[in-house]
Amino acid sequence: MAAAVLLGTLAKSLISSGGFQMVRIQKQDDGTTRRIEIQEQMSTGKFYKKVIHAFHLHNPKEYGVYRGRNKTILIKPSGGKTLSTYKIKGGDMLFMFPVDEDLGDDWEVENEDEETPTDPKSPPTPGSNHKVVIEEEELGVEAPDLSQDTVTERNFVPFNDYLQYLCLHQPNNPHVDNVMFENQFIVERFVRTWRKTGFQRMGYLFGSYRQHETIPNGVRAVVSAIYEPPQRNTEQNIELLDDTKENQVLLLASQLGMQKIGWIFTDLMSERENVIKCTRDKGEGSKLSAEECIMAGELQNRKPRQCEKSKSGFFGSQFVTICVTGDTTNQIHFEAMMVSDQCAALVKEGLISALPGSPELAWVAESTDEKPVPGLYFEAVGQDGIHRKYNARPLPVDYILVSVPAEFPLSQEYTFKVHDKKPFPIEHREDMSEVQDLETLNKYLCQFTQEEFLTAVSDFHLLVYLASLDVIPLWSNMGVLLECIKQQDHEGAANWIKTSPHWQKLLDLINGGRLESEYVSAEAVKAPTVEFAELAIQTSNINLNGNSNSEKSKRKEEPSQNGHQISTDIAC
Repeated sequence: MAAAVLLGTLAKSLISSGGFQMVRIQKQDDGTTRRIEIQEQMSTGKFYKKVIHAFHLHNPKEYGVYRGRNKTILIKPSGGKTLSTYKIKGGDMLFMFPVDEDLGDDWEVENEDEETPTDPKSPPTPGSNHKVVIEEEELGVEAPDLSQDTVTERNFVPFNDYLQYLCLHQPNNPHVDNVMFENQFIVERFVRTWRKTGFQRMGYLFGSYRQHETIPNGVRAVVSAIYEPPQRNTEQNIELLDDTKENQVLLLASQLGMQKIGWIFTDLMSERENVIKCTRDKGEGSKLSAEECIMAGELQNRKPRQCEKSKSGFFGSQFVTICVTGDTTNQIHFEAMMVSDQCAALVKEGLISALPGSPELAWVAESTDEKPVPGLYFEAVGQDGIHRKYNARPLPVDYILVSVPAEFPLSQEYTFKVHDKKPFPIEHREDMSEVQDLETLNKYLCQFTQEEFLTAVSDFHLLVYLASLDVIPLWSNMGVLLECIKQQDHEGAANWIKTSPHWQKLLDLINGGRLESEYVSAEAVKAPTVEFAELAIQTSNINLNGNSNSEKSKRKEEPSQNGHQISTDIAC
């Protein structure tokens, strides 16, 4: 599977997975009991290290572990003997007593390799039914500060002992019930980048959240536009660059009644002409790679969901992830996903990473003295139909993913107008010879009459360009125009172009004229009543013949309805 979001070259390695077992150990002098994770092939030396860590022993040779309460069989620490030698298995109760005899030094092996969990019964296929052992709204795994812990009483239970193990569960209910694109034109322009260059592309989804019509208390994310940040692209990778327009775009979207609701990226590969290769939906891999899941978790953490009933004021996130890839019918398909709150919490604490060479697996950091981490597992039905626990190192990413239906409406909506004219270029596509500059702006505007001005400026990419202009501070004067676009107020938009001095200065700059003062004279502001296309060429040196008298667009919009087509395919 081609990973669409990849920041660096990863070395290949193989790490096997398997089940685990738990034993209980009771310390006889104070009755303290701990649960410890073991494996039958674990060396007794490593087992003693776990015991020392679990009971916080200051003198590791002071206690010994016995098979029975009557101290019949002493388990001696050794790097060569395993727990199976003493016939210890999961569920056993062991007993710890003070010892007088020397336990030896054979177990103190400094470079002992970490044992990889193994199990004769392979883990289940990700996505199968499973049982939740411990349900948590979020997996709060922030490491406690142990530097100030000076309590030494033996009946004291340290904080990290409460987190002996936690079980990750596959989420069933995402914070968003549905993702809907207003119209196909939005995604067609986005996918056109891959069609033109063969390179992958990434963008941010802007829109709004609405009440779902058929799901009680359901939430629908409605996509109105896609903003493409600066990026470096290849056939396999996407590298995001610093975006100086980010804050300006967020302010612009806010004034238009929109917000950033998700991100979208392509992972497309052409098998042959007009045939898209299916890379993710054959059952051979996950719908998202581990690195993409981590990216999704990071973005969800940046956009938390406000919740009045939460102590922090936030709960989860409604930020969605959409992957544009090929499906089993070799058509372009839009797969909407979210990662679980548990995954987002692991990402926030920096405890999860991608496993090199295995994009469908993630790796959860192990506990250290500096940063204690609870044991993480997932429980699922094995191939023999029995519930088993499996170590989350490694972790199949399907256990931290939840699908969200994506669709297009039967009656398409248009927050931003779609017309039969040549559209204004999308931002940050200079490497594809799509440049946003004053000459391009002039050519675009001259396709419309003055009566079509509102249609001309009802373009999110054009508004981003106008709002970020450095030569003229047009943004400070765009509030009225943006309100006219929201309300589709043609009369207000026509009045704005007559009364806005900054717009007049922009037209003069397009014409190549020299401004002698900071503002255009009052007579110049009141004068324009001709079509602005004609006004743009009064003193222009650019040849615009044949472009100013275009006919009005005959495209009609259909009224919005509640019915929606559950389909995310478009023709190749």
